[in-house]
Amino acid sequence: MKKFFIVILAIFVAAIAYVFLFVKDIDVKILETTVQDAVSKKILNGPIRSRGIKLTINTAKVDFQANNTASVNIDFSAEGYGYSGGMEGNFSTGLRYDEPIFYLANLAPVGIKMNLDSETQGKLKDVKNVATDFLKRQRNQMLTEEAKQSLDNILDRNQENIKNFAIASTYKFFETLPIYNLNDAGLKGSIASLALTDVRFTEDAAIVTLSPSLAIVKILSFCFFIALMTLLLLSFLGFPFSAKITLTND
Repeated sequence: MKKFFIVILAIFVAAIAYVFLFVKDIDVKILETTVQDAVSKKILNGPIRSRGIKLTINTAKVDFQANNTASVNIDFSAEGYGYSGGMEGNFSTGLRYDEPIFYLANLAPVGIKMNLDSETQGKLKDVKNVATDFLKRQRNQMLTEEAKQSLDNILDRNQENIKNFAIASTYKFFETLPIYNLNDAGLKGSIASLALTDVRFTEDAAIVTLSPSLAIVKILSFCFFIALMTLLLLSFLGFPFSAKITLTND
C-alpha cells in the first residue's frame, strides 16, 4: 500500500506544479454599459409593492469609477402610510460571483433623501401642529422619560418605515439581478468560472480575474482525497497490494 500511496502523491504533486507553472489566469472585462442595460431592463418590470408601500424605481445609474469603486444612483417614487413623494439614493456597490453569473452586491446607502410632494407636506404640517399641541398638554403627565421619548418619535415613524423599505427593496432588486454570465463570454467549459481571485473597477468597466489554476487544484485535491480514501478502504478490506511468487523444484 505504501508504494501505491507514494505513486499517487507523486502524481498529485507533479500535476499541481504543472498547473501553477503553465496555467495562466484569465481577465474578463464587464462593461459598465452591460451592467446598466441589465439594470434598466429590470426597471421595466414595474413597481415594488409590499406592506402597504408602493416603490417605483424611476432611474438607476450605474457608475464605475477609476478609484476602484462603484456606485448606483437611484431615483424613486414612494407611496404609502399617507405619504407620497420622491426619494434619491446613492449606494456603494461591489460584485458577487455565483458561478457562472455575476451580480451587484454589498450595496450600502451613502445618502438617502426624501422629497415629499406639496400635498403630503401640507398634511404632515397639519399633523405636526396637532401633535405638538397634544404633546404640550400630555408630556408633563407622563411618568417616565422612556414614555416621553416614545411619543416624540411617533411623528416621523411612517416616513422612516418608507425609507427603510426603500433600502431593503434596493438590496433585493440589485443583488438578485444577473448582470453578466460567463457562459456567454466565449470561455470554453466551466473550469474558468470556478475561481474568482480579483475584481478591479475602472471608469468604464469591471476587470474580473479568474484563476483556472485554483479551480484545477481544487479538482485535483478532491481526486487525491478520493484515491486516498479508496486505498484505505481496500487496505481495511484486506486487498493484497503485493503478491509473493514462490518457486519450487520438483
